[in-house]
Amino acid sequence: MSEGNTMGQRLRRARRYRGMSLQVLADRSGLSKSFLSMVENGRRSLDRRSHIAALAAALEVSVAELTGQPYVPPPRRAQASEGHHAIPRVRVALLGSSLDEPADVPARPLADLLRETATVESLCAASRYGDFGKLLPDLLPELHMLATTGDERERVEALRALIRACHTTFYLLKDLGYLDLAQIAVQQARRPRRG
Repeated sequence: MSEGNTMGQRLRRARRYRGMSLQVLADRSGLSKSFLSMVENGRRSLDRRSHIAALAAALEVSVAELTGQPYVPPPRRAQASEGHHAIPRVRVALLGSSLDEPADVPARPLADLLRETATVESLCAASRYGDFGKLLPDLLPELHMLATTGDERERVEALRALIRACHTTFYLLKDLGYLDLAQIAVQQARRPRRG
């Protein structure tokens, strides 16, 4: 049995244990339902760290639980050090803004925020901790603000981008060992807007 099948089986077990449909997992992880179905059925492999981290966050399990490995390889020392320097500002961004109480910051145009969200995800996939860690502190509060104050289309798009950014934030925090903050990032990605 290949590693792809093994990981697919673990993914299916974790999803079913939580009573989650493929569509709900797709929505929470930002991955397509068809891709997740192929992974679970052994037709696609799950080898991108960002995908694995997003699924682990969506399922609220450890990366090791999905990969079957006893640990996640530590980040390169230089990148990890740069990532640690960004944590105080990331902490303020996470604790100082929410959908219920967004930070009072001016939000850039939606197109700029969507581009930056995609950049953050690319840097995350490349494990460039310092680089994406520097972008998150400004991006998160701006997405919170636009998700609550924009017009209907902006709110929907900003909320989707916020979920993706929170998953990326989870990856940074968990990989660097800030598990308490990683949990806050997961909660922000899941918290529905009231009203």
